[in-house]
Amino acid sequence: MSARVLAGWRGVLMLAMAAAWVLAPVRTVQADLVVTGTRFIYPAGQKSLTLRTGNAGQHPILVQSWLDSGDFTADPSRETVPFLLTPPVFRLDPAGRMSLLLRHTGEAMPKDRESVFWINFLEVPARDPSQKNLLQLAYRLRMKVLYRPEGLPGSASEAIGKVTWTYHAAEGEIEAHNETPYVVSLAQVELAAEVGGDSPITPITLTGLTVAPLARTRFSLPAGAAPRVGEAVLRYYAANDDGEILEAKTALRQANTRGTQ
Repeated sequence: MSARVLAGWRGVLMLAMAAAWVLAPVRTVQADLVVTGTRFIYPAGQKSLTLRTGNAGQHPILVQSWLDSGDFTADPSRETVPFLLTPPVFRLDPAGRMSLLLRHTGEAMPKDRESVFWINFLEVPARDPSQKNLLQLAYRLRMKVLYRPEGLPGSASEAIGKVTWTYHAAEGEIEAHNETPYVVSLAQVELAAEVGGDSPITPITLTGLTVAPLARTRFSLPAGAAPRVGEAVLRYYAANDDGEILEAKTALRQANTRGTQ
């Protein structure tokens, strides 16, 4: 099988108010914050990583940044991660730019696989006194940070094509088995039957899902979906380090009676 390239919110709100940036009770809905990149790779041993941001809008914005370990509902003030991100709060004027520094704190990390963290950007627009009847909203952007140990075998792009898939009929689920030390970030999965030109019969759209390294992850199929093992083809799309989307195609295997492979 191969892959090919295809085309704690209280603290946040208090911080914003302390900086005299107020959300109007009743400006149009549009995010102005721009972040360069789609994900960030932090190689072990590197001193720091630079993240570049900008304001593409016509009004100033306030940005708060922090990291979490996967729980997007976690209170930023209580989240403990082995990274420091500076500055944690900054203002961006129209067409303004800001570079942030991400530093690993030196804590021990797994050496046989990648570790996943998430960087968050909360954009709070400035209150425009002349626009009293428009709603102002805070926007939150989450992006992956992958800590990559030295000396991992293979590559992240190769890992995409090595994921194996199993059908668990009793549970109505498909299982992704990632035997590589790299994180596989799925954009979409399509289940198809190789009948009549390999046409899709049950497209499944997955957004922001992750198959952890050296792990198995299950996804539920839509009600009534029952692929016939041996005739089914599964296509999936995942992003590599450069943000390119790779497509992989594989047969779907049947799980044994004990639910393992």
